[in-house]
Amino acid sequence: MPARVSYKPQYITQDTSQSVRNFIIEQSQNYNFSEEMLRVLYRPLGINKLFDASIIDLSGGELQRVYICACLAKSADLYILDEPSAYLDVEERIHIGQIIRTITKRNNAVAICIEHDIQIADALIDRLLLFTGTPGFLGKTVGPLNKREGMNLFLKTIDVTFRRDPKTGRARLNKKDSQLDKAQRASGQLWGVKD
Repeated sequence: MPARVSYKPQYITQDTSQSVRNFIIEQSQNYNFSEEMLRVLYRPLGINKLFDASIIDLSGGELQRVYICACLAKSADLYILDEPSAYLDVEERIHIGQIIRTITKRNNAVAICIEHDIQIADALIDRLLLFTGTPGFLGKTVGPLNKREGMNLFLKTIDVTFRRDPKTGRARLNKKDSQLDKAQRASGQLWGVKD
């Protein structure tokens, strides 16, 4: 049996006047608006408040959340989300990462997220692929790597270190040549892991 795939594109459009509810139904082929779906998907994304709104009237962040919702509402074995953090603020990005993980686990599926934001990557990933080389000329894929190995290799490639904020646990960029930067480089752990 072929794998069922659900895809959220990088470029999202507002070229329809249909309601959010009808857009989700059309995109996901899912008519499930049960209490469970409200609890695990629609409410956490804030989509339940937008069901009757027109797609054309949504802000960039609302539109992004609707597209993510439509992708995750579809019953799939593989979810592919291209830049799910675009148009979202930092808090929303972290929250979206948690929702993607929840839905993927709930459906016993796999998610592939193409992402340039290290905050959401940190919150979302278990494993990663690194793409290196010269854009448009030569490319190389490294991995899959476990999170620690992959993040350390990525940070080494871009020559930075990240620490963990003790209150929030979020990754924070270290100032180049600061004490923390030097200590992490000396330990070989450029990506500060949670204690």
